[in-house]
Amino acid sequence: MKKILILLLLSLTLACSNDDDNPNVIVEYQLTQYAAGFINATNFADSDVNWSFNHTTGKLTVVNNVSGTYPSMITSGTYDFTLENDELSFMAGMRLYVAPFTLSNNEMTLNLFFENDPLVADDEEFYLFDRK
Repeated sequence: MKKILILLLLSLTLACSNDDDNPNVIVEYQLTQYAAGFINATNFADSDVNWSFNHTTGKLTVVNNVSGTYPSMITSGTYDFTLENDELSFMAGMRLYVAPFTLSNNEMTLNLFFENDPLVADDEEFYLFDRK
């Protein structure tokens, strides 16, 4: 009887493990809107610009298939990123990108606003993504 009770408790413990202990390791977003300076672009196709955050490795993978049309946009590549105090930061090329990491619409929409130099007008970049 004692063995049955121990077996029952062990199986209940394993069955009740919390899946939320390991949040989504890789989160993917597709670009829906982009604005920089005088450019305000919308209606991107699903494969135009995609960002994938790997929270285990701290890598951001950017696939940008429209960089020829939007040369100021962050180009394709894999970048080390940090996400601290709801602020995203990463180096792309010779430039440090820092933006508030704002999720809305039940974490389905990602808003990023990069202000390159607060003293220079029209050098901001705005990215709006939908979660895939």
